[in-house]
Order: sequence, then structure tokens, then C-alpha cells
Amino acid sequence: MYDSLINTTLIPPVPRLLVSNDEPTAEEHVLIIEAMKAAEEEMALRQSLPRASGRDYRRDGELIAFLRSHKAVVSAFRRLPTELLCVIFTHFANDSHPDFDHPPYRLGHVCRRWRSIILSLGPAIYTVTPPIRITKRQSKQGLNQRLRLILEEVPLYSCKLSSIYDSGHPIMTWFLARTKRWKTASLTIHPRSSLALSLSGPLKVPNLETLHLCFTSPPPHPAPRGCHDNYYHSYPDPPNPFLGPRRTHTASPGTPGKAIPMNSEGETPTLNVLHSQEFKDEYNALTEAERAEIVTNHQDTTLEHHRKRPTARARLQDVSCTLANIKQMLQSLNMRVGIEGFFCVVRNTPDYHMDPIWYFTLRAMKEYMPVAVPVKKGWDYGYVGTKLEAFAIAGCDPVGLHRTSKQKADDMKRQIRDKIGQMLVEITKNEQATMQYVNYEELIVQRYGVELVGWTYEKFVNPSELSTSLPALRELLDAINSGECRFAKLSPLAVKARHIEYQKKVDEGLIPVKTRKQRKDKGTKRKRSGGDQTAADDSDKENAGGNGTHVDKQQSKRSRNSAKSKEVIDTEDEDEDK
Repeated sequence: MYDSLINTTLIPPVPRLLVSNDEPTAEEHVLIIEAMKAAEEEMALRQSLPRASGRDYRRDGELIAFLRSHKAVVSAFRRLPTELLCVIFTHFANDSHPDFDHPPYRLGHVCRRWRSIILSLGPAIYTVTPPIRITKRQSKQGLNQRLRLILEEVPLYSCKLSSIYDSGHPIMTWFLARTKRWKTASLTIHPRSSLALSLSGPLKVPNLETLHLCFTSPPPHPAPRGCHDNYYHSYPDPPNPFLGPRRTHTASPGTPGKAIPMNSEGETPTLNVLHSQEFKDEYNALTEAERAEIVTNHQDTTLEHHRKRPTARARLQDVSCTLANIKQMLQSLNMRVGIEGFFCVVRNTPDYHMDPIWYFTLRAMKEYMPVAVPVKKGWDYGYVGTKLEAFAIAGCDPVGLHRTSKQKADDMKRQIRDKIGQMLVEITKNEQATMQYVNYEELIVQRYGVELVGWTYEKFVNPSELSTSLPALRELLDAINSGECRFAKLSPLAVKARHIEYQKKVDEGLIPVKTRKQRKDKGTKRKRSGGDQTAADDSDKENAGGNGTHVDKQQSKRSRNSAKSKEVIDTEDEDEDK
């Protein structure tokens, strides 16, 4: 089947465009489009094949990476005129909702073209202060030094300050003393803060063009502990779905969630009104079937948030919004308890296109990854993200990543062995339990009182001894994953019956009994040990009339003190040892 595939040469037609932000020429654009068309044809042909046909998913990952990199080269963003980029950069520098992690001057670090544009804009970019959020958790001295280094020589600048909490920060005093240099100011303050009181007096702002003031209220107090059971549980209690529609009635099916006044004064009822005796009596008059219907309708409405997005644009928007909430949660958790981490998000379906998304709570962790995970080619986030994406699209099945049939069979045998061992530990509640295939009846059935049922092979052997037939291995692995092949508990009577049957087969010789291996020199007389031989030589020397040397006496004494290897030790020998 794969012989019919045309292996496209994945060599960039214009390599320099992959490492720069230059606009491709007309000839280069044609070459890139032709290379992408050939890669898309091969990718479409590969995706039409079934997953179980032995596809080369590494090739799929290479094709995805090739198409992604070259789509960016021929995108319309590369052909934007310089005048339009100047407008975009200026708007980004004066955004009312700035990105606190990416100040405007970083646009000049992207490529040579952008750097030349940023330098041509001059003060419009570099006179905008990085957004600074002043809270109680931030270092007053550190922020003060940072601003003095960056803004001391700037003649006119835009300042964006967020002081939700009245902390008496010295940066506030520093900025108020330099109001003459303000050009655009955006302040988010509390009405009772010291900054708000300072703004109530006369200010000297001769260069001020725009002023944005946003007054915020303090964060609400957490709900009492007893209220969590009434309003924050996840299980739908019938009274809450009953009162919900009465608080947010809809005027028409096209305007969901629009509250309609329910009293003569034109006000939406509060929780106290909803919990009044009138609604309690109405709820108590409902039958059990009507209450169940209310809960069912409420659950159906909740499931609307979990439906699959039908279009690629809706999916990308959902991913963007969800990841923004996750990032905010991680940043908040970092401030509250002190954590660092990262994540990578990839798609698991080829139905739409999305680049792998990496996020690090700390930039130093991103720079540390090449040190923590050293590889020969170097740690490349694009390469790692593409590999993860290809693995997810392949169904997160490691078998599909192997090339040869033997590699796939070995991996499936490993999975079978690991899953059987894990099932044995779970059913016996013994972390030290290991599967025994040779003495299975004695060491597993008799010891733990369990039996493995649902084995798909005729002969019960170690998975490493099974054949390399992929369909048979896949059948056994699927049986284990589905629960058809599992361990079952045996009753004491069943264990006793199995023991009697096993012992009967052993007595009849049907099951060989494991015995120790016999010595090769069985039946022959062994030579005397070295200690006894030395003692005999010493006695011969003494009988010969020689007193013996000092060394001979030490050897004789050492031999007498050596351990005896006899089964029975005579009393005379014990006396000599004493």
C-alpha cells in the first residue's frame, strides 16, 4: 500500500526565508506553493489510510512541520506594507489593555525589518512606559530602581498605573512629582486611595493629551463557609434550577440570559425575594416528576457548554479563551502559594490547524529546558511540539510509532506484561506481588487465591514466549484493556479443590516437580580440605622429632581454629579447640 505513496522531498525551496522575515519574491512564492502542494497531496493520501495499516507517523509529523513553516512564509502578514506596520506598532504601544509581559520595544527584537521600523518611529514607541501593576506583594525598592533607570531621561511618555490597593507605594509619589512630563496617562485606582486624593487637587500637566481614569471597588469578601453547601455545589439541587429561570427570564429565544423585571417597580428580584414564602409554596406544590423534569432541563442547558465546536474558528477561539483563563489561574496561584510550571497544548485531530502552544510561568524555566533535557540536536520547542502533535493525532498509541513488525510485537508484549503485573498488585493489595508464569498454580493461585481468566491463547506462557503475530497479540491486549482478561478471586473451597487437583497431578508425574540440580561428582570421594591436610602435615613433622618453625606452629594453630565441615563433631575435637 505504501509503495504507491510519493515521498515528497522535504527540502525548503528557499531556506533563507525560514530564518528571516523578508518578503518572498514572485519566483520564490511559486516555488514554495508548488512544494506545499506536493506535501499536502501526500498528507491527504496518508490520512485516507486506516490507522491500523502500519502508517509511518513520523513522516506525518515531518509533513505537518513542513507545511506549517512554509504557510507562515507565504502568509499575507509577510507582505504588509511598512506604513501599515507603523500604524499597528503605534496602536500596540498605546493599547488600553496592554500585555504586562511584552512591552512595546520588544517588537524591535523580532527581525531586522521590524527593528528598522521601530527605530524609525522613535519616541512613539520608546517613550511609552512598560505597564506597571502596583500591589502589596511587589517590592517597592525594586520597582523604584527599575523606573529610575528606564524613564529618568524620557521627555514625554505614556504612563499606565494600576493601584487597586492603597499601599502607599513610593512610585505613586515619584509619578505625581513628574506630571509635567505626562502625555498619555491611564490610571486604575481605588476611590479612597492616596492617589485619588492627590488627583483631587490642582495638577500641572502642560503636555497631557489623554487621561483615562478607572475607579475600582475592593475585591469582595469570600462567601461564608456555610453558604458553600447552598450555592457552590456541583450536583443540581431541584430548588436552584427552579429559582434560576425566575431570576433571568428571557424575552425571546434569541436573547438568552436577559433579565426581565418581575415586579411593578421594574426591578429584577434578589435572592431574598426568590427565597420568600411565595416561591417556597410554589415549589412545594410541584410533583416529583415535575422536579425531575426541572433538573433534567437544567442539566441539558449545562451540557451546552461541553458540546463539540463545529467549526475550526470556534475551536481556536475556545482554545484561546480557555488557555487565557489557565494562564491567569497559574499566575494567581504563583502569587498566592509560590509555584512555577509550564504546559504544552497540541491538537489531537487533523480536522483543523493549530500550532503547538507553549507557556512558562517563568522565562528562566524555558531557558533551563535545554540543560534539563539534553539532546544531541538541541532542545527545539517547535520540533518537540510537532512530535507531540503527531503522537496525539496518531491516537496516543505508541505501537503506531514503531516501524517494524518485531518492534510493535515487543512493545505489545511489554504492555501485556506490565498490565498483568499491575492487575495482580491491585487485586492482592500487595505492592511486592510479581507475576509467575512457570509456577503459576503454586505461586499465584495457591498463594494469593486468584486466577487469571480470559486468556486468549491456548497455552499459558510468559508473554515474551508468545509468537510475534500482531493480530493475536492485539486480541490479548484488547481483552486486558476491556476487562475480559482479568484476575478473579477464588473462594476458599475452590482454592482447596485446585490444590488437591494440583497435588494429584504432581503425584501422577503429570506436573514435574522443581528439584535441585545434582552435583557432577556425586558418588565419588571428595578430597580433604586444606585445613585438615595442614594439620596432618604438622603432626607428621612432630612425630619425626622436629620441633618445627614458628611459621609452621602458627599455621597449625590457625588450622585448628578453622571451622569444621563435618556433620558430627567429636568431644576430642571440641577439647582441642578449647
